[in-house]
Amino acid sequence: MDIGIDLGTTYSVIAVKGQVELTAGYPAGTYLPECDVTIIPTPDGDSTFPSVLWIDPDDPAVVLVGQEAKQKAEEGDCPIMFAKRSIGTNEPLPLGDRTLTAREVAKHVLAHLKACAERALGEPVRRAVITHPAYFDLSQIDETRKAAIDAGFDMADPGQMMMEPAAAALAYLHADPRDPLRILTYDLGGGTFDVTVLERNQGVISLKAYDGNHLLGGYNFDRAFVEWLRGRLEAQGRVVPYNEHDPADRARRARLLQLAEQVKIRLSQQRNDKVYIPVSDRQILEDEQGRPIQIEERINCADYTALIRELLDETIARCHSALAKAALEAADLDAVLLVGGSTYAKWVVDTVSAAFEVDVDPFNPNLCVAAGAALQAADLPGMTASAGFQMRIDTPRESPLPTINFGGVVRGAEGRELTPEECGALQAILTTPEGVTTEPVGVSPSGRFVFEGLTLLEDDPSLFRIQLLDASGAPALSAEHSITYAPESSGTTEITSVLPKPLYLKTDPLTVMAEEGVTLPARCEVRLQRLHTRPIERIAVLQQNDPEPVGHILVEGIPPEAGEGRRMVIQVEINQHRQIRGTATVYGPHDNVVITAPVQLELPAVKVPTLPELQERFGELEARRQQEVVFSQDPQARLVLGGKGRKLSERIQALLAEMEPDKQEVNELVREL
Repeated sequence: MDIGIDLGTTYSVIAVKGQVELTAGYPAGTYLPECDVTIIPTPDGDSTFPSVLWIDPDDPAVVLVGQEAKQKAEEGDCPIMFAKRSIGTNEPLPLGDRTLTAREVAKHVLAHLKACAERALGEPVRRAVITHPAYFDLSQIDETRKAAIDAGFDMADPGQMMMEPAAAALAYLHADPRDPLRILTYDLGGGTFDVTVLERNQGVISLKAYDGNHLLGGYNFDRAFVEWLRGRLEAQGRVVPYNEHDPADRARRARLLQLAEQVKIRLSQQRNDKVYIPVSDRQILEDEQGRPIQIEERINCADYTALIRELLDETIARCHSALAKAALEAADLDAVLLVGGSTYAKWVVDTVSAAFEVDVDPFNPNLCVAAGAALQAADLPGMTASAGFQMRIDTPRESPLPTINFGGVVRGAEGRELTPEECGALQAILTTPEGVTTEPVGVSPSGRFVFEGLTLLEDDPSLFRIQLLDASGAPALSAEHSITYAPESSGTTEITSVLPKPLYLKTDPLTVMAEEGVTLPARCEVRLQRLHTRPIERIAVLQQNDPEPVGHILVEGIPPEAGEGRRMVIQVEINQHRQIRGTATVYGPHDNVVITAPVQLELPAVKVPTLPELQERFGELEARRQQEVVFSQDPQARLVLGGKGRKLSERIQALLAEMEPDKQEVNELVREL
C-alpha cells in the first residue's frame, strides 16, 4: 500500500487512501470522509508526529523521533528541531557533541514514519508521495528525495515528490465538486510559507502562479515571542546569557521555544483579543550568576498579533504578488484555502479575511496536505518490468471525460534512462476494450509514448492492453490498465504547473532555460563550441537573480576527437515535477556525431556562512551604505539606500540580536542588501 507523507518543519503527517482499518493494538486512524482518506496516527494516537530527532550520545543506536525526542528538551537535552529549514544546505545541526545534516535528520524522521505506517497497516510500505513547499529550490527537493531513499522508500516515480499546495488543493477539490473553480492556497506551516493560485477546469488542476518565503512560518512567531520575553526580563535587570556552543544553553533555548509554542496555541484558542493569559516558568532560564530566573508575565492576543504584524503583512504581500503573476485580482477567486498548522490562529484568519474580504476556508489545515499526498499515492502508475525494460503508465484510472490520451514512459532495467537510439528502435501497440489493436506508435527520444483520442466505455471499466515491441518487432513487455468513465466525478484527470522561479544556463550569452510562469514541461536548446579537451563539459545552472549556481549540467565521457573547437548541442527539458532531463550531442572534426549522451544534473548543497562571517560582511555593507547615503552623487541611490536599504539593515540588526540568529535568514537579507 502506497502512502502520503506531509514532511513538515514542526510536525509530519501520514495518510492513506480509503477508509482503512488499522491493525489490532494500534490506535484507530482518523477517517476524512470528504476526501476518502485515513490519517495514520502516532503509536500514542496523535494525528501528527513532531519532526524532532534525538540520538543518545552514549549509544548512537538509540534514536528517538517525535514526541519522545521532543520531551528530551524538558530533561535538559537539546534535540534537533526545525531541520527542514536547512535541507539542501551544508549547515551543521548540533546534537550533543556531534552534528548532522538536515538530510540525515529527514532520513531518521521518514524512517520512523515508514515503520509506524507498516506497523499500523500490517504490511510493507515501499512507496510514498512526499510533499515539499512550492518555493523549495531544486537542491532542497533533491535532498528531500534522497532522504526518502535513505529511509528505505522506492522513489523511482517523479510524481512521488509533490508540492504542498498541489496536495492541499487535490484534497480540497476532491470534496468540492465545482468545476470550474479558482482558489488561492495560503500555506503557512511551522517553518515555510507558500501561496499558490490555481484553478480546476474540466478536471484539470492548473497551478497558475506561486510566491512565498521558505524561511517564514510558525517558528518565526515563536522566536518573536522568545525575544519579547528576553526583552521583558532584561528590562527587569535579569540578563539571560547564551552560548550557541553550550549544549545546556541550547537545551534552554529549545525549552523556551516549546513554551512559546504553548503560549501561541493557548492564545489561538482565545475568542477575546483583550483577555490576558499568564506566562510563567521557574525552571527554564538562569542568569549570569547561574541563579534561576522566575518568568512571570502575561500577554493577550492583541499584543501577540502586534509582535508578529510585520510577518503577517509579508504573507499578504506575497499573496498579492502571486495574484499579479497570474494576472488576477482577489475578486476573481472562488475561495481562499488555509493550509498549515499556523493558520488555525485567529490572527491569521483575521488578517487573510481582511485582506481579501472573503470568508476563508480552514479545510483541515494540519491534515489536508498529507491527505492530498495519499490521493496522489493511490494513483501512482504501476510499473511493469521484463526483458530488460520497465514501463510506467501515466494515465489516471478514472476520468470525467469520455475521450482520453493514454501515455507512459519506457526505461531500461532498474530504471536506466534509454539513449535516443535505443528509444528509436522501440514501438508500442494498444488493444482497446473492444479488442481493436492500434497501429504501432514510436517511443520518443525521452522514452515517452502516447495514444491520442481513445474513447472510454460508458457503463463498464475500459480495460486496455499495451505491448512494447523491441527492434525486431517482437513483444518485449506487456501490461493491462483499466480506466473508469465517471462524468459526475470531482476527480482530477491531470495536474499542470508553471515554473516558480526562472532558470538559466551560464553560457555566453546567458541561455534562458525557462522563464518564471512558463507552463511545464519547458524545453530549451543550447549550441556551444567547446573551449577545452577535457572529457567532461560542466555548465552552471542559475536561478532568478542569484549569481551563485544552484547546480550544474554535466556531460561526461566526451572522447578526445570532440575536443577544443568542436560543436555541441544540448537539449534540456524541465518536467512538471521540476526535474531537469536532457541529451547532449557532440560533433567531431568532420561535423560527424561523435557521442550522444544523457545529461546529468549536479545539485551541491548550498553553503551557509558562519555567523562571524555574516557579521563581518554586514559590517562592511552597512558602512558602505551609510557612506553612500551621505556622499553619493545619485539622488535615486541615496533615496533607495536611505529607505529600503535602511529597513534591510534594521531587520538584519534585529536578527543578529536574537538569542540564536537564524543564519539562513541573515544570509538572504545580507545578499539582498
